[in-house]
Amino acid sequence: MVAAATPHDVIARRRREQAEAIDTARGFVAALPAELDLRAAVVIGSIVRGDFHKWSDIDVVVVAADLPSDAFEPTMALGTRPPGLPCIRRPTPHLPP
Repeated sequence: MVAAATPHDVIARRRREQAEAIDTARGFVAALPAELDLRAAVVIGSIVRGDFHKWSDIDVVVVAADLPSDAFEPTMALGTRPPGLPCIRRPTPHLPP
């Protein structure tokens, strides 16, 4: 019979899963084109809150100095995922007015 996981075991596992997701986000950010002139990247959402689940996406806010001005172009610039990283949903660009 397998012993039930203790609360400590569950917390340790969740912290490992959270760290793995953040490492995946770091890999995505590291592979962004240098032409974007990246200023910051922040993981937000369920990964940070800790209420993520097996199917949660990883939300990354990318702040860059040189995003194209055409609303479609940032999606193309950020939508090219690095090899080996799954991407189910395209990023949504938010441009200043």
